[in-house]
Amino acid sequence: MPPSATDAPLEPPGLPPWRGLLVWLGAAALTAPLGILLHEAAHALTALAFGFENPALHFDSSGYAHSDAFWDALTGGLPEAAAAIYPVAQAGAVALAGVVLTWVLSLVAAAAAPRVGLRRFAGAFPAAFALTAAIRWLPGAIYLVSVRPRYPDARPNFDEFRVALALGVPVEGLVLAGVAVTVGCWLYLVPRMSPGRWLKVGAVAAGFAGGVALWMVVGPHLLP
Repeated sequence: MPPSATDAPLEPPGLPPWRGLLVWLGAAALTAPLGILLHEAAHALTALAFGFENPALHFDSSGYAHSDAFWDALTGGLPEAAAAIYPVAQAGAVALAGVVLTWVLSLVAAAAAPRVGLRRFAGAFPAAFALTAAIRWLPGAIYLVSVRPRYPDARPNFDEFRVALALGVPVEGLVLAGVAVTVGCWLYLVPRMSPGRWLKVGAVAAGFAGGVALWMVVGPHLLP
């Protein structure tokens, strides 16, 4: 069976193979700020849909009026005071929106990337997104493994903890769901990234880290 168009080489014969790694590096660098913005936009748009006051999107976060007071009250064990500011379930849904969108987009990107062709930028881009976007569960894993056993009264501010607090669902389940999404994307995509799969994985890791670092410099000038 002849190779499909999606299996065509990324570059013409005779060009050095490092060109392919640069494609993966660049794709991952671009997906880093995209993943942050989509996640935070989901929070902001859900807050807007619920009629929360002054929802805002920033380069690395989102918020709405009196959100700090709301979460301070809820994490401080004062649900009545929190409910006087915003409905607790709605605030939990706002926190959950970014988490769920990241999961869904990661899975969709993982499924789409091989169909486009992993030797092309158009396939490397969604693949890099799928491999990196859902690792936002990392603070939750650190909390469960290292922080909570030593400081059981700690009140962190990562999304899964806030969702668990507001909606009464186990934080462990939310964190493990994020881990499962990431592991599933890796198990599906990495075997399909040959030849040079681990070099490409390294390029994705380096590109993602570089993209985040660059966005932390550029982002404040675009979305303060």
